[in-house]
Amino acid sequence: MKLKNYQLDVLAKVLNYPMTFKKSRVKNKFLTEVYQNIELMEKDRKVIIDKLCKKDNDKKPILKDNRFTFTDSNLEKFNKEYAILSKEEVELPNLSTEIITMIENSSVEMDDIKGDTLILEEILKPKSKEEKAV
Repeated sequence: MKLKNYQLDVLAKVLNYPMTFKKSRVKNKFLTEVYQNIELMEKDRKVIIDKLCKKDNDKKPILKDNRFTFTDSNLEKFNKEYAILSKEEVELPNLSTEIITMIENSSVEMDDIKGDTLILEEILKPKSKEEKAV
């Protein structure tokens, strides 16, 4: 199954609940893949930041209120590049029916994933026949 990078964090949050040992092994194997993809996305985000943020004379990023600073044009470039990165598809071969069932049966409180419920719905919605064939 293919997911977008921005969906990975939500998936990890939803699957973070206690379960039986057998299910936990399946979940942990799957989450290892999810976390690896999140880590790759974070590395790519840092490359974009390093390329576009303001730097001091020593070529170190300038932080203001613990946040990277950008010129207006570079902030626009960053937002565009990050949007592209977020929407890149990731192949998760171990996203089985069992994992989907675990997501649907998750005991995570909806308050814990406020704002992420639409992303969760995207993950769980049935794929069209055209999407399945790709």
